[in-house]
Amino acid sequence: MRKALIMLLVLALTSICAACFAKNVTVSGVGSTESEAKSDALRMAIEQASGMMIDSQTWVDKAVVIEDKITSRSRGYITNYKVVNSANDDGNWKVTMNVDVVDDPNSVKGLMDALAREGLIQEVALNPRIAVVIPERHLNYRVPNPTGETALIKKFIESGFNNMVDISDTRTKLNNPMLMNQDELASLANSLRADILIVGEAFSESAGDVGKFLPGQQRTGIQSCRARVEAKMYYARTGQIIAADGKAGSGADTSQAIASKKALANAGDALGEYFVTKFMEAIGRGNTSMEVIANVSSYQDANKITAALGQVNGVKDLQLRNYADGKAIFSMVYTGSPESLFNQLQKNAECTVEMSSTAYKSLTVNVY
Repeated sequence: MRKALIMLLVLALTSICAACFAKNVTVSGVGSTESEAKSDALRMAIEQASGMMIDSQTWVDKAVVIEDKITSRSRGYITNYKVVNSANDDGNWKVTMNVDVVDDPNSVKGLMDALAREGLIQEVALNPRIAVVIPERHLNYRVPNPTGETALIKKFIESGFNNMVDISDTRTKLNNPMLMNQDELASLANSLRADILIVGEAFSESAGDVGKFLPGQQRTGIQSCRARVEAKMYYARTGQIIAADGKAGSGADTSQAIASKKALANAGDALGEYFVTKFMEAIGRGNTSMEVIANVSSYQDANKITAALGQVNGVKDLQLRNYADGKAIFSMVYTGSPESLFNQLQKNAECTVEMSSTAYKSLTVNVY
């Protein structure tokens, strides 16, 4: 009797703890059947609660696996859900649900590992397709190859996001993307197959000879320009704004055209830094830590991996946390996916590096 009471108490406490860490979200899903719409709503709920994007096509393709391993309430990731409304409009179902999703950081980590194992978040969440559309003007003419846009793209690539979309064929069709409504943005994102869409505008203007800013104000023949780049970053599927801001920059050169380009590049670089930070906060709750486990034959090999990781774009605060029994464990700040980290590591290493396994924010390699 006493044992039974203890078991009941444990179960009750477990339920209470789960409720404490549960986050309630109201979501709507769509699909060709009511079941598909419910599944889509559950996906949206996990996205909102975890802060991670999930590959919707893979979610559909692996519906059975997901039902058993991820959205099952017995797994603890979704503690409860209730259908609020279900409607069928000429074969298109829309289901609205209240969903309790676990919000305990440890359980969220388990959920991320499960999603990664099933191929649902690894590339889309940590290395999404990002499209950047920022037309720019200098004085009264339009610049054909926007420098601010290029600088912003470069900042994302340097931070480990290498899945950037080339919009060369689309740019000339877009006059002012900042004025697009949600339907137009969704159509643009769909045509580019983009997960993240950054749209904006940029301009530069002459600030005159730099000599006027110097003592004596003597003419130098060097032209100065000021520029500003403004943009908004959206989730392509929902139209939700992740971040919005504008940054200014300046540049100088004997050519006014080149001076304007320098000013736009500096403004775009500053805006790119801001957007990368805000994007990582949005998709990973600011969790940019990465762990690399290297199976090595000597401490010398561990040093080679340390050197190679230190050369990876976007890696910061690199530490060899532990070395024992042929296993070196590294921790670092890295904003990209384990796969993109491995590709750069393999390229930089002065030894043979093979991937053993990956999980959410974790990479294991064998070194020879």
